[in-house]
Amino acid sequence: MVTQVFASLAILFATVGTCFAQSPSTACQTGTEYLPALCASTLPVLKAVIIETQASAEKGHSACAHFSLSQAQVARFFRQARLIKDENEGRAKLDWLPCASRGTLYFADGRNAQWSISPTRSAIVVFENGERLAMFCPSCTFKPFLATGN
Repeated sequence: MVTQVFASLAILFATVGTCFAQSPSTACQTGTEYLPALCASTLPVLKAVIIETQASAEKGHSACAHFSLSQAQVARFFRQARLIKDENEGRAKLDWLPCASRGTLYFADGRNAQWSISPTRSAIVVFENGERLAMFCPSCTFKPFLATGN
């Protein structure tokens, strides 16, 4: 009986593992010549967004002058963004600008993190413990994000 239970559990876990491994929402997508490998987001549920500075206030690239995000746009970005599997690969393959909107994210699990989002749809999130996540949002084609080659 115990052997049958363990055998059933092993089959169940193998089946569940296979489903998760093939699921586009949880699996990493292989990178391309112009995009890094992207994985499902591991961000906790977002509770609040604070915007501290806008890219439009920074000097630099002309694309920065009109880049200003609302709290709703920041929340939408982080709901849709994917994790960059290797930040170095992301820096090499994605377009980056010398400006970003910045602020703080507050999560339902009690943690918070500093964020910065670039007009080119890339972002960095840094938690209080120093954990750093690089993110990119290929589906964030809404304004004010730039349509780039990525």
